[in-house]
Amino acid sequence: MSGPMRERFIALALACPVLAFGCSGLPAPHGAGVPEAGGDPILQRAVSLARPLANPADVPSPALGALARAIGDARIVMLGEPWHGDGGAIRLRGEIVRFLHDSLGFDVLAFESDFFSTTHGWETEAAVRGAAGVAADNIYPFWATTRAAAPLWEYIERQRVGSRPLDVVGLDPKHVGATARRSLPPELERRLVELTDVPAEQRRAFHSVLENYLKREQVYRPTPDELAVFFTTLEALERAMRARPAAQREPFWEQAVRNLIGAGEYAWRGASRDRVMGENLLWLATQRYPDRRIIVWAHNNHIITDKWMYYGAPDTVIQRALLGRPHARIARATYLGAEAREYFGPKVYSLGLLSHAGTFTPDIRTNVDVSTGEFEEGEFGVVKPLSPTPAGTLEAALAQAGHRTAFLDLAPFRGPEGALAARVLDYSVTPPRRMRYWEGFDGFLFIRETVGLNEPWP
Repeated sequence: MSGPMRERFIALALACPVLAFGCSGLPAPHGAGVPEAGGDPILQRAVSLARPLANPADVPSPALGALARAIGDARIVMLGEPWHGDGGAIRLRGEIVRFLHDSLGFDVLAFESDFFSTTHGWETEAAVRGAAGVAADNIYPFWATTRAAAPLWEYIERQRVGSRPLDVVGLDPKHVGATARRSLPPELERRLVELTDVPAEQRRAFHSVLENYLKREQVYRPTPDELAVFFTTLEALERAMRARPAAQREPFWEQAVRNLIGAGEYAWRGASRDRVMGENLLWLATQRYPDRRIIVWAHNNHIITDKWMYYGAPDTVIQRALLGRPHARIARATYLGAEAREYFGPKVYSLGLLSHAGTFTPDIRTNVDVSTGEFEEGEFGVVKPLSPTPAGTLEAALAQAGHRTAFLDLAPFRGPEGALAARVLDYSVTPPRRMRYWEGFDGFLFIRETVGLNEPWP
């Protein structure tokens, strides 16, 4: 969106402060505002440019050549999904990960999962527990222990013991993994004792907050005094760690402390989770893996590279939803993809994923069970039908054209003022929306008929 257009949009938003709606909370007919397929030249062009992926197991395929050309020399490729319970999205992206690793030299896989537990767990426990064991402990179960995810972890394990391992890390400030519960408290205590003069009583109060957070993150609400102890203790530790001589510094633990501060800001002060994920990705890409190519695995909602794709969308439902939103909140809004694009520019390639129809798993819990301290197990065997997207949407047009799976590069669409209707931002609750998707994504993967997390891929 151009500067003048952004200014007009913000002025419009501020002019009608009485309308404050949540986007998914606005009822609308399924497909409201969606054009007919035959009369939309942008939609017709998209269909003509899509390249078929014959089968996710049939890599390499001709479409992957087009994907490789579109990615070019990007250092970071982001792979999205429209819903965490989309088994087809997991299967197809697993094959894309294999292609990126085997053919294009990408060798770090960064999940939208616990930064500390996934990164530290992979480094310290993978040799003993294997790739699947680390994943089961530290990565959300829908990506770690389901039938859809099994081929990915089998591939990662084969590479782990080979000559070109695919390193696994996390990005999320949420500390939901078992490695954090096992390792973080004693490791922080050791460094607090060695490096700071924080009194024992304050350290005990800090650990009380930390233990509650690690076990009850989604429900725990510390008092103002407890919050003060938590943040002042971590800030003292961060200063002490940075003051050490260069030869004694511990880059990962410095980032782990910054990440824990960010986690608290997100959990208790309303800070942006995506901004912290962006900081973790920046650290991984510039400090830990400065010469390596990174794959990011996350939800479509997180890999948007320009927030104005959504905030400036021509969709009338979105415009109404945003009218009462304070301009300061819009200014602060960000996405992981936008944070990455801000720093790395064109070296980021964001690849969203669309599913037209099929089935999906609705129960995709991301919480830790407060009674056990382990991941809550969703009912992954229960599926719901995914209603086909209506005529006039990108997914319906690609399905009508006969594509089973496909790749669409969005670069040719940059510039026009038109838009496409698609069901990108969480199909479990949100109908198709019209946006200039090329402003926030560089390409799309497409699946005509997806499956639930534990269903066989057709």
